[in-house]
Amino acid sequence: MIGEHAFCPTSGASLSRDVHYDERGRPERVPQSDGLSPKASLEAPLTTGEPRSSRRALATHFRRCHRRHAEPSDELYCRGA
Repeated sequence: MIGEHAFCPTSGASLSRDVHYDERGRPERVPQSDGLSPKASLEAPLTTGEPRSSRRALATHFRRCHRRHAEPSDELYCRGA
């Protein structure tokens, strides 16, 4: 996903605020490891985000957003996946 709350299109990890520029001058950000994506910074390359994301990324992002506002719910996460 791209935009203010961008996340890695592969793992669903949040992207850093720090920007690195590739050889073409495109801004890329680093996926941040957390409890839901512990190895994100090691598994995923730098990214600009994507307009489309994998199912894994969407499910992880949904869990992260839900936990900001409510208690974790494995039943809900299974239904959502």
